[in-house]
Amino acid sequence: MLEQKKRKVLMVSVGGLDHGGVQAVLMSTVRALSDKFQFDVIVFSDKEKYYDKEFLSMGGHIFRVPRYEGMNKIIHQLDVLFFSAFSYRKITRIIMDNGPYQAIHCHNDYDSSVFLQIGKKMGIPVRIVHSHVVSSLGKGHYPRKIFNWLNRRGFKNASLRIGCSQEACESLFRNMNYKVVNNPYDERRFNRRQYQYVSS
Repeated sequence: MLEQKKRKVLMVSVGGLDHGGVQAVLMSTVRALSDKFQFDVIVFSDKEKYYDKEFLSMGGHIFRVPRYEGMNKIIHQLDVLFFSAFSYRKITRIIMDNGPYQAIHCHNDYDSSVFLQIGKKMGIPVRIVHSHVVSSLGKGHYPRKIFNWLNRRGFKNASLRIGCSQEACESLFRNMNYKVVNNPYDERRFNRRQYQYVSS
């Protein structure tokens, strides 16, 4: 009997697969469900990061759409303002060439907007935007504030808006419908008898 192909989910990270909180949540999801789904991920760095090898070992693909990672504030602001427009065609091509995807799960705050828009245009039925922190429009950075205000409207293209807490959801989604989903954790990494953390 032929093995049934796994349904495909496209994750959208923040930066690369660093050893950070958002990436830890993303990886917990992938570990728990990789036997049922194939997870691919879009990252925004051309450098290998902490979780890259583990992610690839579970059968997924890493697609790199590098962003400016330097310290020049002017170039950084330009990257913020024009990244969505410059990357639209590349992101669309990734989805066209590697789909079909049954879901896209965006972890990248206001920048999720363009991915949700493309996902809807490409017919991806499940489009998730995930709020991990209490967000602001951007203190003192008016280009960023305008950009985030405009991008917030793109959250209407999500089929599901979720966040790790009530505060995280309210700050990003405001008066839109959303659901609080607590962060997952791997209970096997804890010693139940002594209640001590067991490192990997």
